[in-house]
Amino acid sequence: MVSFWGLDYAADVAIQADGKIVVAGTSRPLLGDPAQAAIARLNTDGSLDATFGLFGRALPGIGEVEVSSLAIQTDGKLVVTGELNQGYGSAFAVARLNCDGSRDSTFDGDGLATVDFEAGDGSWNRATDIALQEDGKIIVAGFANRSGAADEFALARLNTNGAMDGSFGHDGKVTIADVTTSGYEANVAVQTDGKIVVAGTTTSADRDTDFAVIRLTSYGNLDGTFGDGGRVSIDNSLQDMVFGMVVQRDGKIVVAGHASAERHHNCTVIRLLDDTLTELSPATFRALDVATTAPFVTAGKGFGGIGTFSWGQSLSDAPAMAGDGGMVSGQLQFEANAGPNGLSPASLSDLDNVFAKIGAGW
Repeated sequence: MVSFWGLDYAADVAIQADGKIVVAGTSRPLLGDPAQAAIARLNTDGSLDATFGLFGRALPGIGEVEVSSLAIQTDGKLVVTGELNQGYGSAFAVARLNCDGSRDSTFDGDGLATVDFEAGDGSWNRATDIALQEDGKIIVAGFANRSGAADEFALARLNTNGAMDGSFGHDGKVTIADVTTSGYEANVAVQTDGKIVVAGTTTSADRDTDFAVIRLTSYGNLDGTFGDGGRVSIDNSLQDMVFGMVVQRDGKIVVAGHASAERHHNCTVIRLLDDTLTELSPATFRALDVATTAPFVTAGKGFGGIGTFSWGQSLSDAPAMAGDGGMVSGQLQFEANAGPNGLSPASLSDLDNVFAKIGAGW
């Protein structure tokens, strides 16, 4: 346990090349006090790393920031993102720390860059995820609420020095106006070809929520070769929420979250196999219900694997997703009742096998 001697919570974790563990989150000295970014680094044995910050803890002092995500650059520097409270609005906060936990003055002058999607008061912008390109540029995803309008997926790309990248969207910023999020988390990943994938929760007029996957070109335009004009909508139940997303090394997109209907909450993992897939059928496998469905094909476009595991005796909030964009092998850990034919989804270690079984009706 790591304490910053206040009300502390961890938001994200990353592992350095040397095996040390970095945890980023938020600390409040007392209830009602302003939030502040808090980062800790642990040695491989779990002890605090005394070479980082003050005895393993760093409070970089970047303002009233709720931290949401963390990434480690190839040079070992840390990039932390979140929401910066500006009084009558908020902005994306992107901070970079040196390897010792101090603020990196080569990043936007003082180690902190902020992104507003609308000038003036009343614009609420929250960064929820971060991805690093191979060239070192930083992509931040979240949502923007401009002057009380509906929340929109929002992305920004920064150069390695913290300045906005003018080659991306409009002055380094992109909003997707026709996909409303109602403030839910947005996840971002970069494909090997430089295209950018965003996954989150979209809200319809009747308050139904669905999985949404969006792909942009490297310049920030919607990728017309993906789904319906760059968008894929996945409706599993009345209330679906996305909590994690990765792009495998083979380019397949894996999205994790939960689906809720009739007071049942299911941990759901979906993989998109075809770039032209526009919507997956709501076929599910429910471990506790011991129900199976036939394989499904959407308009001849190939299998899209949907595996839904009902919350059981001990089920993780959402499957852990490998942050390096690789296979999620060994990351899915379910403890639930045995499925049909005595096959138990407990301790699933090979995602390809999982989706092969789901596609075959299990």
